[in-house]
Amino acid sequence: MYRWIAALCVLAGTAHAGQLQTKPVICGSEQEAFATVQIQNQQLIYKATQITTVKSPTGFAADPILLPVSIFMNLDKKTYTIMEYHPRFAMYCIISFGNQGEFTSGD
Repeated sequence: MYRWIAALCVLAGTAHAGQLQTKPVICGSEQEAFATVQIQNQQLIYKATQITTVKSPTGFAADPILLPVSIFMNLDKKTYTIMEYHPRFAMYCIISFGNQGEFTSGD
């Protein structure tokens, strides 16, 4: 029994995690952000609440925040935009956009 507990403690202590990175994102007002969605004739297909690490004056904040995130897509042209909303600043950020979007069966 004690061996199993010791093994679990060792495994719990050796968890691997990725490294936080920064990448450019496009942020702006509602009108600016949604202009891209409108130009591409994209429709909202998915929304969720994401758990987000944000910057603080000393680096990355210790506690994540919860932000609304939306995925828009034009199914005919296969274009997409992924956007998050920062209510504290009333700012929308496009964190990804592109083309050749397709749904998979999960296989």
